[in-house]
Amino acid sequence: MRVLLSYFSLRYLRRHPIRVFLSVMSVALGVALFASIDVSNTSTEAAFRRTVEQLAGKSQLQVVKGRSLGVEEELLKKIDAVPGVQAAPVLQLSATVPGLSEGLLLMGLDFNREASFRLWDVAEGEKPQINPLAFLGGDVILVSRSFAAKRGVKLGGGFKIDTPTGPRPVTVAAIFKDEGPAEIFGGNVAVMPLKTAQRLFRRQGSVDRIEILAQGDVGEAARRLREALGPDYIVRPPPQSNSFLDEAMTRLRALLGIGVVALLVGIFIIYNSVSISVVERMREIGTLRAIGATRRQIFGVILLEWTLLGFLGSAGCLG
Repeated sequence: MRVLLSYFSLRYLRRHPIRVFLSVMSVALGVALFASIDVSNTSTEAAFRRTVEQLAGKSQLQVVKGRSLGVEEELLKKIDAVPGVQAAPVLQLSATVPGLSEGLLLMGLDFNREASFRLWDVAEGEKPQINPLAFLGGDVILVSRSFAAKRGVKLGGGFKIDTPTGPRPVTVAAIFKDEGPAEIFGGNVAVMPLKTAQRLFRRQGSVDRIEILAQGDVGEAARRLREALGPDYIVRPPPQSNSFLDEAMTRLRALLGIGVVALLVGIFIIYNSVSISVVERMREIGTLRAIGATRRQIFGVILLEWTLLGFLGSAGCLG
């Protein structure tokens, strides 16, 4: 009886190779789409989180305003009075450049305080890529090597950035390597002196956050800062995500639903194929039942053959 049941299954598969092939491919495509979207989401989320970490640099704490956007720059005086901490203000902006389709992450930084927090390596080999004369006049900007290559700008050259008051020319005072925070967003990162960024983007006296580097116990430093600053300010570790990351991940996770739909379509195709195969083999099934085959045996053979086809489709796409 087992031989007859095996022949019953193999005979049908040999007689309908196209249907079998399409069934296997439907499973393979559904599984492949689901798996690829899941892998893409995982890798993209990891890349975004690395971006947040690189932006934070070596900072151990951040000071932000509890109920409003921005932190008063004058708060630095209170923080500097707290023993055992170093502070660096950060103004983080999103800017556009005329003629460039990609956006530009622009950071306004206090260079006197920045060295302890992030590495902006402006050396290229043995030749320093910095123009100190550019800081003497005009609006200056420091750009990454990859951004300079995209825009075709050189040290001492210039380009325009869009600001609330319209396009404003800036002079390239330094070109830094694509390392550390300069690696993010494909190198579309630029740095400005804090005062320049505040003036161009109408943020005088305000920054987005103040980053803290503690000497000794971080928890004790956070406690001293909270006591010095009061309840209007939040002292916290650098967050593992931000609004940009959360929005991007929400859109990426929505793509996972497409993979589920593809799997459901594959299941529907398999169901139809199984139904058709059973209807076409009613005579063979009746014959097998007449010579002693049980319903369970016939159901088991049909279930086994289509399980094997589904396994082949899944293994083929994942392999």
